[in-house]
Amino acid sequence: MSALHYSNVLPAHRQLEDWSCSLSAFEFVAKLYGLIGLDIFPLQSDPANQRKGFVEPSLLADVGLKGSDDYYDVASAVTLIQSELTSGRHTVVSLLTFQTMGLPAGYHIYVAVDGQQGPCLVDPATRSVLAVPSTDLSHIFAANSARNPERKTIHVLTLYPNAEQNGGGQPPTRPESK
Repeated sequence: MSALHYSNVLPAHRQLEDWSCSLSAFEFVAKLYGLIGLDIFPLQSDPANQRKGFVEPSLLADVGLKGSDDYYDVASAVTLIQSELTSGRHTVVSLLTFQTMGLPAGYHIYVAVDGQQGPCLVDPATRSVLAVPSTDLSHIFAANSARNPERKTIHVLTLYPNAEQNGGGQPPTRPESK
C-alpha cells in the first residue's frame, strides 16, 4: 500500500466507540501511511483496547507504527508539526475539550495533516477539519493551553512506520492531494 492524502482517508474512517479517540487516531495515521486498509479498524474493534490512552507502544505496533511523544509550548508544537509533515511524518495531538458550560470534559486526540494552506488538524471522530492554516493551529493551541487547568503545554506524539515491521526505515513521501 502507498501513502494516502487525508482527504481520501477522512470520509472512510470513523470512531467506533466514545472512548476510543486515541485508537481511532492511531488507525487514521496507519491508513495515511498505507499500513492498513481504509475499512479496517483493528484497534477499535478489540474491546480490551477501549479507554486506552495516548501513548501505548503496543497499540502502535499493532498497526505498524512507532512513536515518540513530548510536551511543547505552543510555538514549538507548531514548528514540530510543520517539520514532521514536511518530512513525511504525521503527529497526533492531545487537547482538552470543554463542555457547553465551559467546564473541562476530557482530552481528545486530533491528527495533524498537510492541508492545502499548510498544517491543519483533523478530528477522525467527527470527520472534520479543525484548523487551517497554521496560524489557526497556533491560535487553537494557545487558547487550549490558556483554558487548561492541568497543563499549559501541548502533548504531541510523532508517528512513523515501524521499520522492523514494514521492511524499510524511511517514512513515505508526502502524498498528493486528490
